[in-house]
Amino acid sequence: FPSHDTSQQYLKKFYRHVVVVAARSAPLRKDRLERTNALFAYRMHQVDSRCVNLINSYRMSCLKEGTWELEKKRGEDYTHFSDAASNALFNMTKSMDLENQPHKRYAGLNREL
Repeated sequence: FPSHDTSQQYLKKFYRHVVVVAARSAPLRKDRLERTNALFAYRMHQVDSRCVNLINSYRMSCLKEGTWELEKKRGEDYTHFSDAASNALFNMTKSMDLENQPHKRYAGLNREL
């Protein structure tokens, strides 16, 4: 995959104002999963019933016993949906103190329900 700076340099050839908003690195899986689980526990995150792939991904994804590594069967890609969602949720809420919030639900990238 191209690096953050390489992507920005490439895009500047075609566009005048380029700002890459992606994080330079993904947060640790442990931190993302703990944050996502906390959002579910505090009822601040819900998944629409039409998001079948994400629901199945949450249901089917599990960790290898005693680790923070995802258990992946060969050729299966169902973990990608929950992985992407947990990354987005972590980045959107990382500055929040979840225990001391007026609890507003987050669905996908929509802020308030």
